[in-house]
Amino acid sequence: MNPSNSSLFTQVKAVVSMQDAVRFCGLEPPMRGNMRCPFHDDHNPSLTLYADNYYCWGCGAHGDVIDFTARHFRITQLEAARRLASYAGLENPAADHTMPTHTPALPAPVEPTMHELLQQAGPTSSKHILLYCVEKGEPFPPELFAFLSNMENGVERQAFLAELRQICREQQRLTKFNQALNQWIKQQRAGTLEEQNCTAFTDAPLVLRCGSWMADDSGVYLNELQKDGTVRRLVACSHPILPVRRLVNVQSGEEKLELAFYRDDNWNTLIVPCQICYNQQQITMLARMGVLVSSESARYLVRYLLDVVSANQQATEQSQALPRVESLSQLGWHGEQFCPYTSPCVCDTSQEFMHLYRQLHSAGEQEVWYELVRALRQGEQGVAIRMIMAASLSSVLLEPLGALPYIFHIWGNPEQGALLRTMHMTPNAMARTAAFLHNLPLAADELQQVQNVPVDWNSMVMYLTEGMDKSRAKAEGGIETLLTWQNCFLFTGEQPLLDRKSGGGTHNRVLELRVDKPLFPSGFTVSNILREHYGWAGKQFVQYVQALSPQRLRQRFAMLQQEILRDCNTSEKQAASMAALLLADDLACESIFAGEEPLQIADVQPYLQSKEEIDVAARAYEWCCNWVAANPTRFQRNQYGELWGKIADDGSYVMVNRNVLADHLERNGYNYTATLRQWDEKGWVERTSQGKFVHSASVYSMRGSFVKIKLPEIVLLDAVS
Repeated sequence: MNPSNSSLFTQVKAVVSMQDAVRFCGLEPPMRGNMRCPFHDDHNPSLTLYADNYYCWGCGAHGDVIDFTARHFRITQLEAARRLASYAGLENPAADHTMPTHTPALPAPVEPTMHELLQQAGPTSSKHILLYCVEKGEPFPPELFAFLSNMENGVERQAFLAELRQICREQQRLTKFNQALNQWIKQQRAGTLEEQNCTAFTDAPLVLRCGSWMADDSGVYLNELQKDGTVRRLVACSHPILPVRRLVNVQSGEEKLELAFYRDDNWNTLIVPCQICYNQQQITMLARMGVLVSSESARYLVRYLLDVVSANQQATEQSQALPRVESLSQLGWHGEQFCPYTSPCVCDTSQEFMHLYRQLHSAGEQEVWYELVRALRQGEQGVAIRMIMAASLSSVLLEPLGALPYIFHIWGNPEQGALLRTMHMTPNAMARTAAFLHNLPLAADELQQVQNVPVDWNSMVMYLTEGMDKSRAKAEGGIETLLTWQNCFLFTGEQPLLDRKSGGGTHNRVLELRVDKPLFPSGFTVSNILREHYGWAGKQFVQYVQALSPQRLRQRFAMLQQEILRDCNTSEKQAASMAALLLADDLACESIFAGEEPLQIADVQPYLQSKEEIDVAARAYEWCCNWVAANPTRFQRNQYGELWGKIADDGSYVMVNRNVLADHLERNGYNYTATLRQWDEKGWVERTSQGKFVHSASVYSMRGSFVKIKLPEIVLLDAVS
């Protein structure tokens, strides 16, 4: 070849790309993928353009820009080079051995990567591209082995593998090929995290490195190449799933993962403890929340989550870091912060309570809510409405005040409409809910049946107002974290929560509010407004309380409690609960309803239990006296019916058969032994000379065992009349 021609060819190939040559020939180069070959009857695009050469997988035509031009116009390569030089603006290229100093007419395109070429090509073309690279003696690309492992047809895979090995054998590179293949297999089996491999989920919250895992809209899987060349697809999940946040609980130190998964045309989230995410026996529990995981795929889903969490401690150019945030499992006070209103921590509760957490937000217009509630507070039932609202707000104060939980019970005519949301739950479920809310009020309708069994509200009241659950053993050993709460319970019903036979301890812990008239002039109107405008008072109240001195709050609380005990005939626990309610109303007037006068002790005094009402012994004694007065014939000589005892002639005492008394006391909810001891302390029962409660005596010529109970005069008069 003439040296000048050689220089011309070199210069032309340096400035003219394959894309330019195709355009010069009057053809349109493809944006991606292959084009139809102009050198044979090509029905399916089979000609691939590279930066400086081309190859047809159909007819085998190949060469550079000069060869393509010469073949297209059917001219010599020298003539093709001269035409391309003129097209590129080269001046006298044959005589000038230097490169042109001016920019060619068309810029040279960026050579596509192997990965891009394979993405643009179809499966058949991809195979030809890889074979061509091996034939040229180029290094074995990772895409070659990935393509091999992804082939689902085992016969085709074995044939392709044999063809590759034959080519390498002819090139005397078989050993290197086997070494590269074995190294790739080891990396796959070890789960080597590839820096460039990231999740490819559509509209996912994050893009994360996922190592050897394939993570796209079809799901999460791993193609594992076996020694015999077969491929085993390990499916972790058949739909998109990835961790989006690490939650570290500031109270317990427990770490949880927030997972996002795509199902039913929507991204869903759930919070799961790490001991579940990283345990193949327990991760199947996610199936209950909608994740498609089975006992077979569990081990691979665990591996995938571990790999992703491990690989995304820091961000890269291709991916984001997995965020780490502090979390709380209980609402309410945490130090000086209040979750969710003022705390930067997020809530990491289970799905069981997540719906409650999501409801703690504002909606509508604050002014609309304010005008409605202010009008109701100043209406005919203003005291009752203010007490209900104050009881709810007082839940926030109990922990700073060091006060005990209490129950605020609203009861009245059911035709007036429901006052609070109905909740069906077992005692244990109510305790878990109270522990989650912690310092926020819990509202429920106590008249609901729990598992078709009426609720024992005497036991329930004592259980809830203790503020602490029972210690429970874990199934895997050890003791579960003790659940605690310090909030106010708001119950509604058609009847009083407790009756006269209930214990004094239960009466002590309940504030009863009887509603005889409708609370609202139009319940329908009020309900519609509050459905659209809500969630303003709680946040405003919490922010106001947060700025106050805890010591000053406790002083105000103590003063109110002392004033109630001084002015009202009630117990200390009743006074403490009502003092918390009054303080909450006072603070609400300061923070929300400016200009309103707070509730006074005289306003709430009718709703306090007296000492006599709380005293179980007194209530049992009153019942006994009424029982005797209502059954005079049972205490007189008669020939009909059962004889229970005898009333003294002067009416000062009654002798009651021991068995009859014990039976009737127990029927009415009073403990026989405890009641007699309490009566003895008050001087209402007379012991024998030996100090026993039971007298051996004859009543109307019948000998038996009797209890001698002193009677007030009113009983004798009622019996005689």
